[in-house]
Amino acid sequence: MRVRIVEPYHSYAMKQQVAPLLSNKPAWLSVDVDDVPDWSADLNYFVPWLGMVGVEIKGRCMMYYTHTNPGHEEMVKRAASQCDHVVCMSSTGAVELEALGVTLPTTIIHAGIQGFMPRKRNILIVGSEQPNGRKRSWILLELAWKYNISPYHFIIVGTGWDEVVRMLRNLGVAVTYENNVSHDRLQTFYQTADALLVTGFREGGPLPLLEALACGTPVITPNYGLVKDVRGVSGLDYYDDVDTLYCHLNELWRPVQERQDAVVSFTITGYQEAHWNLFQELFHITVRSRYDWLPRIVAEIHPKSILEVGTGHGDSAEQMLREAAKHQPDVLYCGYDFFRPLTEGEMVRERSKQPATLSDVYKRLEPIGARVILYEGDTATTLHVPYSGGPFDLIFIDGGHSFDTIRSDWGNLQRYIGADTVIVFDDYYTNTTEEIGDTGCQQLINNLDHKFWKVEQLLPMEHWPQSWGNLNISMVKVTTTHQTIKVD
Repeated sequence: MRVRIVEPYHSYAMKQQVAPLLSNKPAWLSVDVDDVPDWSADLNYFVPWLGMVGVEIKGRCMMYYTHTNPGHEEMVKRAASQCDHVVCMSSTGAVELEALGVTLPTTIIHAGIQGFMPRKRNILIVGSEQPNGRKRSWILLELAWKYNISPYHFIIVGTGWDEVVRMLRNLGVAVTYENNVSHDRLQTFYQTADALLVTGFREGGPLPLLEALACGTPVITPNYGLVKDVRGVSGLDYYDDVDTLYCHLNELWRPVQERQDAVVSFTITGYQEAHWNLFQELFHITVRSRYDWLPRIVAEIHPKSILEVGTGHGDSAEQMLREAAKHQPDVLYCGYDFFRPLTEGEMVRERSKQPATLSDVYKRLEPIGARVILYEGDTATTLHVPYSGGPFDLIFIDGGHSFDTIRSDWGNLQRYIGADTVIVFDDYYTNTTEEIGDTGCQQLINNLDHKFWKVEQLLPMEHWPQSWGNLNISMVKVTTTHQTIKVD
């Protein structure tokens, strides 16, 4: 599928909407961008909708809607009347279009953001540590040991804090330490701090409490000293122990976290995938799960023979064979797996699940009525077993997931691939090498020579939670280009 993005207005905002659609595209999608439409493309996507004004529409098109300026109402209605679909930047846009009487199919796709993070909260401490420990500097170390204080930047102004600062930095705490500042610089510290933290527990003052309040800075303090003389002022929080202190600090961070959480779904990846899914829907390539592709492909090609690497418990085999039985009276299925318990090392290395036994899979598939042959053992050996039935119509590769195993299986399967064979790979990952190491078929797929192989990524991409984040996984369909086949 080829999409032309028509972007006649090169504003910063529109470039932010176009740029993500030019990267990380699925294999089945080609996207380019220009000031003018290309009616030989499958879809022209006008970003923004104003690009349609005065353009003669000669093919399928879609528009990106942000808003309507006063006086442009008729223009947007005329543009919408020539479209197949509209993407709204926000729900407000969808409401505006509805109010204008636009009944065009509409999808809301929120813009994505990337790399924007809040600053740490600045916690100011002013005063010199005393030899008797009266300033209670150790409470910062206790705080760092007991809680995650990475959202905070401690600014310490005064003398005698050298050793505490050294230990805090060793614990990974962000600390700025200055022991001699001017009156103007100290006032700047107060004005840019999110809170002054008073640590001392025997105080006649402290004077910094008054200075902070004079600058309008909130104060976190024990309940004694001068604080009793200014009681009732907003922005005063009291604590007696490290736990209460952390609660007050957390209250400084909580609204920041809430604001972050409000836009956590507004990601570049989400923006891209919403568009990929919409393009699929517009061209009637809709599936609920990646495994729905198997019966769909079987229904399209009516295979008489199916080979599967990685039979497992027979889930995919049953799914494919039941669909195949609707179209062919006698289907051959050859399945390859260990059909024995895997060791823990094998499961980790291959990112695999435990397969069923040979007899259990035979029992599961027998009622379907297909000819089932199961090969037990390592595919490095079993795929060499002589087979003289010619190429298979459909090959599904879902065995070991290490690159070495996938490369070995791919090489050994070449004898079973003909000009019309459809090959489907599972476990195409889009994660970084740091996240997944040498697992997944993406390295092999991405290096296939397109002179000999046609590659199509099959959406949807699914997200499986891991300890480090989400594993992004989809299937890939590979067919020959009908030239002399070359093994990569």
